[in-house]
Amino acid sequence: MITLSDQCQRLKELTVIVQREDGQRADIKYSPEYLEITDQIELLQESQKAMLSAVPDTSIERDNLTQEVIAMMVMEGLESYEDITAKYREKKDVNTVRVLHVLDGDIDNFAVLAKITQVDLREMAKTMPSKKAALMDCIEVVSRDIVDLIVPLPQS
Repeated sequence: MITLSDQCQRLKELTVIVQREDGQRADIKYSPEYLEITDQIELLQESQKAMLSAVPDTSIERDNLTQEVIAMMVMEGLESYEDITAKYREKKDVNTVRVLHVLDGDIDNFAVLAKITQVDLREMAKTMPSKKAALMDCIEVVSRDIVDLIVPLPQS
């Protein structure tokens, strides 16, 4: 059995090792070779930035416009407009009253059904093949939010 004394001794040993390793890292980081490599990397990064700066970035403008179009589509109740289609995230929940109905109103099952999840319902449906379709119909979409737009690219 490992004792507190053993653990404290190992902690002291590791502290000494870590301190030595930190010193070795510091020696390397401030060595002429390391500093020269760092300077070369910085020059290369500046060259990369210069190359990329020649290309304009309109992604922020597009993202803002996407959010405006989504808001307008939601206000007008549209799922698509011209050739632009909404991409949705749906929140689904189990309608326990419908499940109870599918199970022929078996009130003994109501306590189990009160907190049934989609996963639980799918498992239940596996055990009742004759009622599987009806049970799966008990999963209903409770909210549907547009999260993005599918914008087709023009044909070249």
